[in-house]
Amino acid sequence: MRTRVGGVLASVALVVCALTLGVPVRASQQSLTAAPCTSSVGPGIPPPASVPSGTPGFHAAWYGQSGYMTLCPGDTSTATVAMYNSGSRGWVSGVPGQVAYLGTWNPSPGQDQPSVFGGDGTGSPNTGWPRYNRVAVQPAAYVG
Repeated sequence: MRTRVGGVLASVALVVCALTLGVPVRASQQSLTAAPCTSSVGPGIPPPASVPSGTPGFHAAWYGQSGYMTLCPGDTSTATVAMYNSGSRGWVSGVPGQVAYLGTWNPSPGQDQPSVFGGDGTGSPNTGWPRYNRVAVQPAAYVG
């Protein structure tokens, strides 16, 4: 008896589903409207309490950044990432091998690979980056 009731209920549920899935939407029903998009930027992320310093050679440590952004289609915004020179050598702008660049990394697009987010127009969108795989260059002539 229990199996028979369960089978009947399953059959009724199947028929109801079949009937409701085939019902066309009426023109008189109200259409859904997309919610308006509002861009926003969260609070900045402060630097850590301490950072390594004096590591031999060229090194950097993350030192803070602007807040996470929510952008609407077509909007642009500027993000700031602060890096601390934690190495024993200074960064010298314009000198190959001594200048500091912020580059692309894992998992996508991968270390030193072109990015769909921006670049210099050589294998990537032209968004004003210093190179196709370098997001920014150091802002001062020397960072020691």
